[in-house]
Amino acid sequence: MVTFGCDVYNDITLSTTPTISPSDAIKFAQTGLGDLVASTSVKNELFVLPIPEFKQNIYKLVYEVTMLKHKMHQRSCKIPYTGRC
Repeated sequence: MVTFGCDVYNDITLSTTPTISPSDAIKFAQTGLGDLVASTSVKNELFVLPIPEFKQNIYKLVYEVTMLKHKMHQRSCKIPYTGRC
């Protein structure tokens, strides 16, 4: 069986002009992580992130940033049902 789901938002009113650059997005994502980050990458395309708030959505224009930790800072998660390590 294959299923497919999709959310459609018809009330988006958002400027598609970014206010920060992809390199600034990486800097913001790394804030407070110090030397834990081994590598980062950012997609240059922009995404619209819907944030539910009081029976409506607020929309934010976002970059997708991926960060990898150094192996010495990684730990395994022993309690998978809570999603916490």
